[in-house]
Order: sequence, then C-alpha cells, then structure tokens
Amino acid sequence: MSGSDRSVLVLGGTGFIGRALILYLASAGFSVAALAISGRSQRDRLPKKVEGLDFINAGSAGQSDIANALAGRRFDAVINLAASGVRPDQRTPENLYDGNIALLLNTLSAVAVSPPKLFIQTGSWFEYGPVEKPHRLAESHSLLTHSIYGSAKVAAFVMGAAAAHAMNIPFVSLRLFHVYGPGESSHRLIPYMVDKLLRGERVDLTGGEQIRDFIYLEDVLAAYKAALLSPNIGQNPVYNVCTGIPCTVRQMCETVADTLGITRKLLNFGSVPYRDDETLWSVGDETLIHKVSGWKAETTLQRGVEKTIETLTNAAHNAPHRV
Repeated sequence: MSGSDRSVLVLGGTGFIGRALILYLASAGFSVAALAISGRSQRDRLPKKVEGLDFINAGSAGQSDIANALAGRRFDAVINLAASGVRPDQRTPENLYDGNIALLLNTLSAVAVSPPKLFIQTGSWFEYGPVEKPHRLAESHSLLTHSIYGSAKVAAFVMGAAAAHAMNIPFVSLRLFHVYGPGESSHRLIPYMVDKLLRGERVDLTGGEQIRDFIYLEDVLAAYKAALLSPNIGQNPVYNVCTGIPCTVRQMCETVADTLGITRKLLNFGSVPYRDDETLWSVGDETLIHKVSGWKAETTLQRGVEKTIETLTNAAHNAPHRV
C-alpha cells in the first residue's frame, strides 16, 4: 500500500486492540469500516467517536453471510483482529475453530472477489514453541506450541496464508506479544491490580517470576500503520510486534503499585498457583519488522503504566456513583 490507499476493513473492532485501532487509523486519515456479527451486540461496543465509520453487519460468521455483507465492496486493506479463545474458559474446540480459522477463511473468500492490496492477520506469541532463556523468539522459531489457543492461531496462519496465496491476496501476520494499555478488560492484570489497590485490598498474584515482553498499546497501533504503509511488508509472511525487552511479571506489578503510590505490601505474591502450561520465558525479537518498515516500540514500561493508570483512574472518577 501507499499513503494514498486509505480504505481499511477491520474485523474484531469491538475488542481491546480493535477499538483503539479504529480510532487510531481514522485519526490518521484512513477510511475505516468495521465488520460485526448480528446477535452479538457488537455495534454497541464499537467506538462512538469515529466520524464516517462504515458499519457492516453480517447475519452470522458463516461464509454466505459474510460474502453477502461484503458484496460490492472493495478495501485497500483488511485487518483481522477477531479471535476466539483469548480467555482460557473460551477454549473449546468449536470456539477455537469458528473464531480463528473459519472466520478468517470465510473473510478471505468474500474479499477475493475484489482483492485488497494487503490482508493483515493478527497472530500471537502463543504460536511459538517453548524457548529457553535468554533466547529471543524470532519469526523462524518452532511453532510446536504447547498452548491449544496458540495451536489454533498457528492453524489459522498457515491455512490463511495458503488460501490467500491461491486467491492472489498479499497476506502477512503480525504476532503480538504481551499488549497492555487503556481499554483492557477488568480481569486483566493492570485493571485488576488498580481496582484492588485503590480499594486498599490485597492483590492475589502468582510468584511473578514469569518473564514477559510487555508492549504498550499505542506502539502496537503504530505497528499496524507501519505495516499498512510499508511498500516492503510483503517480503516476509510474519512479523513479531514486541519490544525485545525482558520484564518479570513481578516487576510489572511493582511498577503499578509504585506508580499509584501504594505500598508493595499489598502485593500478595505466591498466593495464586502458576498454570500447568505456564511459560516462564517469552521475549520476542523485533529486528525483522524494524528492518522492513522502520517501526520500533518507543514507550517505556514506566510511561506505559503511567498512561494506563491515568486512563483507569479518570474512568473511575467519572463513573456515576450509586446511591
């Protein structure tokens, strides 16, 4: 794509990253459309402040309904953020297949009638097999993941890339690492901690020894924009979106408490057991995307936490009080 190619279809626009991406791309001058599925109240969860947002409703995620919804439309690019199984309690075989593989293939089939210049699939660090510290996860690393969610994402990537090739649709995947920032669900680490700490309650946590590659939301949004505008993005099928900087979960938790000015004594490390499939080291290598597009994460952990907490505390302050 070039700077003049501006129409983008977003799938998964009601999620944490998708909502922010719609706002971000619209503010950058892109013409944004969002595909939503009937019966899921998705329209109500799309950003309200996007002038000219093209809302496209599909009767279901089935092939014929998506084809009918997109009939007669053409987009310069498509970004797929839709996924099922992000939460462990949603990882049934049916959900994993329908939300990761079937939806992707159905959308590719629908847009192939008027092919976009680029289709961006959203991948995940969960796709990678285990790696020992201190090795960074590069795009060439084994995809023999131990995660059932990761395996569904791998299958979607492989099948999607093959289908796109057959349809002459340029296809790349951005594999996101540990994204945090404003708009996360309340069950996620930082919102959960902020709520507990502001109430003066102890925060139940694992031992916090897991080493992660935390990346701030705004840097992720910038990566999508860089991919859209890079003339060379098609040189490789997949790119990591990460910082390459190791950070323990304990360090993240302590940064949240310190930023709030609340004692670390409320951090109850070790009160929650590690999951059976817990990965203790997951840090990416960001070299490839930087080389091809010039993108690089710029937000420090401290600054990212500060901005996230500012949004959370403002939302709490402005919330209506129940009497």
